[in-house]
Amino acid sequence: MRKLNKKGFTLIELLAVIVILAVLILLALPNVLRLMNNAKIDSFKVEAQTILSAAEQAYTANLVSGTAGSTKCWVYNDTSLGDYVDIKTSYEGKVVREGEGTFKIYLHDKSNKYYINGKDKNEISSLNRTDIYINTDEAPSGFSTTCS
Repeated sequence: MRKLNKKGFTLIELLAVIVILAVLILLALPNVLRLMNNAKIDSFKVEAQTILSAAEQAYTANLVSGTAGSTKCWVYNDTSLGDYVDIKTSYEGKVVREGEGTFKIYLHDKSNKYYINGKDKNEISSLNRTDIYINTDEAPSGFSTTCS
């Protein structure tokens, strides 16, 4: 009787490995997707704080140069902020100065449906992810991207 020279894997062994890998991927995928979403939201919060800082810098520069006037609102496509921050084009919104030293931001990330509605720098850092993500095509009440 001749001995079989076994080189390689059987079909059943290959299928078992594929099934094990599929189960591992199915278990890991929700966690990976959640981490990716959390990273996008955290990035959005940082960019909102950066835009607020840019508005504060623009206001301070205008105040020092004597051109501050009565400006209380900056829209993101406004050139007055263009010197202070590189504005992401998928964002829309405004920064409103409410009294001395208080700036509130209204920001919308159109691609991910993230909103920040009238928050200052300190409030942004303490926002929960559920406060930012709005799973709807309608903006939250009170949200506006235009200066009046």
